[in-house]
Amino acid sequence: MRRLVIAGMAVKGLGNFGGVCAGLAVPLRVKMMGWKAVRGGLATKSNIARRLRSVDSRCSLCGFPEDNELHALLECPFAKRIWECNDIDRSLWAQREPDLWTWLESVLKEGREEAMEEVLTMAWAVWGARNKTIFDTSSPSPSQVVENAWSYLKAFKENQPQVLKQGSTTPRGWRPPNAGCWKLNTDAGKLGDWDRGYVFVIRDCEGDIVTAGTQQQAGALSPEIHEATALLFGIKKA
Repeated sequence: MRRLVIAGMAVKGLGNFGGVCAGLAVPLRVKMMGWKAVRGGLATKSNIARRLRSVDSRCSLCGFPEDNELHALLECPFAKRIWECNDIDRSLWAQREPDLWTWLESVLKEGREEAMEEVLTMAWAVWGARNKTIFDTSSPSPSQVVENAWSYLKAFKENQPQVLKQGSTTPRGWRPPNAGCWKLNTDAGKLGDWDRGYVFVIRDCEGDIVTAGTQQQAGALSPEIHEATALLFGIKKA
């Protein structure tokens, strides 16, 4: 029987995107989009075509034969126009990668959480702008997409606890539990006006990820209930 240590959200690592994503200072909806993208869960044409044979897998915006996550978020001309409008280091997004996780892993290997936070937030903004263009037939300008994304991330970080904004003598990174224990980290929050989402990751005393996951549900609850439900979700998966 292993003991489970419950802790606040602060995780770093490369081996599993759930653990990587959980420790980032970005809104929950950005984390969940990243988690879905890495797991092949975004509603791209390629993913839909695998389930419905009648659906064409070509990109709705440029006609590329395989509209997968990497194409939709990074390689589509629509996405590239947005990436070229921002001031993120070009080396973090302009290199051609074989798949989405390889790209995000290359970002993490730069050794800066802030870089991953910016890249993931911009990918989230690209996905939203893409859907708006396809389904609402109104295409926001690349500069407006970038401006809105940075404003959203800035507002989120300004509303985090003071220790995250100004630094602390305590390291921000994840701290392992005692030998023989697992540690559970969770995050929870609202997704829009009526939905809620949860993220959890469980690691052992060596820092290796045991399991991680996300869940989205309908209905708005109090922040305390959100956090308690996220803990229960993680404990059930332990």
